[in-house]
Amino acid sequence: MGLDAYAFAVKPEDAISDTEFLSEKYLDSFDYFRKHHSLNNFMIELYYQKGGVDGVNDCLFAVRLTRDDLQKLKYAILHNQLPAGYDLCSRKQNIVHDLRFIKEANSVISDGFEVYYQADW
Repeated sequence: MGLDAYAFAVKPEDAISDTEFLSEKYLDSFDYFRKHHSLNNFMIELYYQKGGVDGVNDCLFAVRLTRDDLQKLKYAILHNQLPAGYDLCSRKQNIVHDLRFIKEANSVISDGFEVYYQADW
């Protein structure tokens, strides 16, 4: 057991807010993150910046990612500025994976979808 997180391509009509989407309609994700706490901690901070509810379980939440959010994430990754956290994979493996995710997420947005990151324990 541990932290599992997913990235979803969500139809605009299923995007409820920056912190909620109709998740029961989305069984397939386009990316998966296993025990990547430093990324999850970045997403938690973003969740609260976008109006996430205080007291939410920090490992059971969703946050919409915009192109601007993805650019900030890319900067944090490339400048070793992700918040501290236990990561199962090496930093190099995470960088490669995370940059590939950012590229794919931007492509999903270009295709007219919203992108959500959802973490779950």
